[in-house]
Amino acid sequence: MTSELTQKNKTIVWNFWQEMNNARAGNIANVIRKNLPEYIRWTGPHPINQLYGRDAIISDFWQPLLQAFPDLKHEITIFFGGKSNGRADGLFDGQEWVCGLGHLTGTFKHDWLTIPASGKPTQIRWSEFCRMHEGKIVELYMLLDIPDVMRQAGFPMLPPDQGSSEMWLAPKRNDGILLATQDDRETEKSMKLIRGMIYEGLNTFDESELGSMGLAKFFDPQLTWYGPSGIGTNHSLKEFEQNHQQHWLRAFPDRQVQDLDNLFTEGRFMGASGWTGVVATHTGQYLDCPATGHKISFNGIDIWSREGEVITENWVFVDLIDVYRQFGIDLFERMRLQIGKQTSPMSAPSLLEDCWIPIRSECDINLFASKVLQLAKDPSKRKAIEGRCYPFRLEQPGNGFAHSGSQPVKNPALPEITINTGLVDDWKITKLPRGTTVLKLGKRATISTLARDKARKMGITIEKVR
Repeated sequence: MTSELTQKNKTIVWNFWQEMNNARAGNIANVIRKNLPEYIRWTGPHPINQLYGRDAIISDFWQPLLQAFPDLKHEITIFFGGKSNGRADGLFDGQEWVCGLGHLTGTFKHDWLTIPASGKPTQIRWSEFCRMHEGKIVELYMLLDIPDVMRQAGFPMLPPDQGSSEMWLAPKRNDGILLATQDDRETEKSMKLIRGMIYEGLNTFDESELGSMGLAKFFDPQLTWYGPSGIGTNHSLKEFEQNHQQHWLRAFPDRQVQDLDNLFTEGRFMGASGWTGVVATHTGQYLDCPATGHKISFNGIDIWSREGEVITENWVFVDLIDVYRQFGIDLFERMRLQIGKQTSPMSAPSLLEDCWIPIRSECDINLFASKVLQLAKDPSKRKAIEGRCYPFRLEQPGNGFAHSGSQPVKNPALPEITINTGLVDDWKITKLPRGTTVLKLGKRATISTLARDKARKMGITIEKVR
């Protein structure tokens, strides 16, 4: 049966995730500090990437996410653990892992990672792998389907899915949460199957035809393959080959699975995560990107289930934002350009004359604030204002409210901005007025590591007010 250690590890992680689910957003930091050691490493999707220490995990990942989705909850559909055997040479590494898969669900109330808030319920595909040591979570790997969040917010940055676009489902048997012990014989069968598929199947492609890998012997003909946004879901092995695998192999014919961060099984379930788990040369078009000739490394997570001797379901995460970064394409910049087009003053009713504002006194500032509030009642204008795309113009000194004969002037540089309280994340840095050169933080203000790095890249100096 499942080892006593694996059962203890599963209990630790399950209780932690349930505490997270039951805590109010303002108390999440305390739950994390209670359950994670101070010096833990977290590895996640681009642009967050790696965080070191639980405080960085709180400030750079969880707090911005909860600010955007205040009612966020885990919906877990798969949960299991085991000992890893993820080396290509077959040597047993023996590390203990626990993983989960499902969705983070919540209402998208505030922008996240510069993705504009939709105000709508959003489901974020999620998977997390926890390395365990002496009864503690000591390392975390997590992937979220961020391009799908963009799509749900109304900004699809990838071509339409080749497969179907649908919510990922729980295992067909609805038995994916393995809180009880499992039969060791089934666990061993699963390990033999998955190592054979990866290292004796995928890695034997001769760059000529799909059949050279012999994958048909590992997969059920009625395989359900859940892919990330940009790829989609396939409901048979034939669909999987036509909609995903042939395009993947034409683009990356020399791809090879490397030593994985982990590969473990429990019962009929199998899981693996690999940062640089696959490497390949981009020699053919993939999705909407022509061949670049670049060496590409893929960060991904896979979870499989089997029936008998074949794999029947596969849930797949690929960090496509990071893949596109290696192609030389910034999907966030692509999104910003699309937002700019949608909120461009050329496509919106112009109120240019109403927006010439003289600022010479406190009364003028109050008048300007009143004008902004009035404009913000229109949702399209509100989004344009938040995206800094609305054409506010300052009057030249001495012209009063009359703009006849005057020329618009650029907003003067705002060399210093002060924030007295709260967390400053990277989203807030991107929203600083153009021309800001110094950001002063009050005694009750903190800044995340990502925000500090973003400010440095924008030429903004961070100063602490004493």
